[in-house]
Amino acid sequence: MISREEGDLIFVKLQRDDSVMQSLEKVCDQYSIKNGLVVWGIGMFRTADFGYFDGKQYQHKIIETPGEVVSFHGSIASSDPRFHIHASIALKDHGVVGGHLFNAVVSPLMEIQVTRLRGIHLTRKLNEVSGLKEIEIS
Repeated sequence: MISREEGDLIFVKLQRDDSVMQSLEKVCDQYSIKNGLVVWGIGMFRTADFGYFDGKQYQHKIIETPGEVVSFHGSIASSDPRFHIHASIALKDHGVVGGHLFNAVVSPLMEIQVTRLRGIHLTRKLNEVSGLKEIEIS
């Protein structure tokens, strides 16, 4: 993983076999990002674990074939879960699959923009009605 900071913008390049979520954890720790946005990402996943929330729980779909990242964005909160990222990938047949991203492994590379928020505080709190830890903004 390679990363650079300019103001509140952090540009990240992930390399073959990097874990997306572990890499984002390292970036947030390295640049002291407590609250932020994952603005965009491009590249390719070798494998990915996507979730679909059925109203009660996440239904996982593990993709074990390479896919071109066609969307990648989310939020970074100061509470658990730290990341809420959605992504989609185009497969060899040009079909698209995606959802809530639990993890992915990069191959051959991925580029990501993260933006640090300084005046906005994000936390997550369980909403008993939705069953989700929803974002709270202060």
